[in-house]
Amino acid sequence: MNKHSKLFFDFLEEIHSKNIPYVIFRGFAKLPVMPDKDIDMLGSFEDYTQIVEICKKYFVENDKICGPRNYGFAEWGEMLLNPFFTSLKRETWLPDGNRGLGYFRIDLQNSLYFKSPYNNYKTFWTVPKKFNDYVLETRKVREHDGVYYYIPSVECDMVLLTLRNTLDKNRKWKDKHVNRVKELAKSANHDELLKCVEMVLPEATQIANYLLSGELNKINSIIEKL
Repeated sequence: MNKHSKLFFDFLEEIHSKNIPYVIFRGFAKLPVMPDKDIDMLGSFEDYTQIVEICKKYFVENDKICGPRNYGFAEWGEMLLNPFFTSLKRETWLPDGNRGLGYFRIDLQNSLYFKSPYNNYKTFWTVPKKFNDYVLETRKVREHDGVYYYIPSVECDMVLLTLRNTLDKNRKWKDKHVNRVKELAKSANHDELLKCVEMVLPEATQIANYLLSGELNKINSIIEKL
């Protein structure tokens, strides 16, 4: 574990010690052996200010590059994002410029939100608070050589990937997301998946079945009619 990833897990350890709910919902595939280039982390809405203050103890903010952002007020709260970096020194990067093995970024968010098709994708939607809280309530622990962190449940992860790929501006599934959904589907519980989909999308039965069968493009057809 290099100094950058160690710093990240020291940060998580303090979060754990204070019993603050969080989940890493993107960028965790290579952890803890190798940090991804950027990590997306959902912090508890109620504890968000405290998480930001803890984050400042371990990482660097850079307001000039991509400082804190407010994406506006949605159904139940302001959508906030606070980006942090493990370091801002280029000499910590590898010779080929790959940040993934050293320097990396953490995007800390207070709610889950996605691009809206309205206003040419310049506005955002939050997921319902019920689902936002459910992602935290049903999170799963991932452990490796004594290091642990929390990621979404299989079913929540499948729904989050669906929202990202069907509400994204291109509305096209990325190959890596297709492969991940198909892998997750092998261990998904149908009733639990249906419950998660029902919290965020109509035609939940059809969408859940398509997720399990791998017919993901048919989900796009449903979303386009909304």
